[in-house]
Amino acid sequence: MIAERPININEEYRRIVLQGEPVLDNSQNLVIISMKSYEEMVKAKHNAEYMAEIDRRVERLARGEGVHRTMEELRAMEKE
Repeated sequence: MIAERPININEEYRRIVLQGEPVLDNSQNLVIISMKSYEEMVKAKHNAEYMAEIDRRVERLARGEGVHRTMEELRAMEKE
């Protein structure tokens, strides 16, 4: 989730975050990371979900649950 409004943070925290280090505040259950780190985390999550979906589809094909068509059948369907 991205904060919808800017917040004022201590300059020391800002410097630490911009250097790539997360700031942890255990008393408030809060983690502050840079936008770059956040985007990398979101991308990694998306990639993991995508790869898991590919694995599920490969497993379905291995069990014979896929739809099989020859090129001729596909060309015939295309003309319909």
